[in-house]
Amino acid sequence: DMLYRVTEPVLRPIRNRLPQMGGLDLSPIVLLLIIFFIERVIVLYLYPAVF
Repeated sequence: DMLYRVTEPVLRPIRNRLPQMGGLDLSPIVLLLIIFFIERVIVLYLYPAVF
């Protein structure tokens, strides 16, 4: 129950935007891709500009 309450606020908007695919939930994969993209932007563009 605790894990559901922690992850649901982040995954719910992604689930609402993705089309229904039966029993397959791709929202965690989409969230990981978003996190990786943000990490790359920070490392490649923001970090060198600061230091």
